[in-house]
Amino acid sequence: MSTKAQRIQQAQHERQRLLDKMAKLTFECDYEDFYNFENPDSETEILTFIRKYLITDEQWKRLYELRLSIEDCLNGRYGHAEEAGVHEIYKAWNAKLGYNSFGGGS
Repeated sequence: MSTKAQRIQQAQHERQRLLDKMAKLTFECDYEDFYNFENPDSETEILTFIRKYLITDEQWKRLYELRLSIEDCLNGRYGHAEEAGVHEIYKAWNAKLGYNSFGGGS
């Protein structure tokens, strides 16, 4: 098989893998947004997806109470006192996604 054909086949396989993962989501989202979340070039793409699809008003309030940003959570910049709150948010996000993406599978 030629290199070009292999690249096309690989791209088709990756697209199908993402579509299969998207089928597990408990919400509708744009394929491009999901692709960027799963294959981020920067933290900004992950943050955009979280802000657009995952975080709720209650979770924003909880982060405010904990004096944390989403970035703080993603980069582990929180202490023992905030850990339970962060993991509660991660658990909710993982439930929305239908698979574990946040918190190391917790």
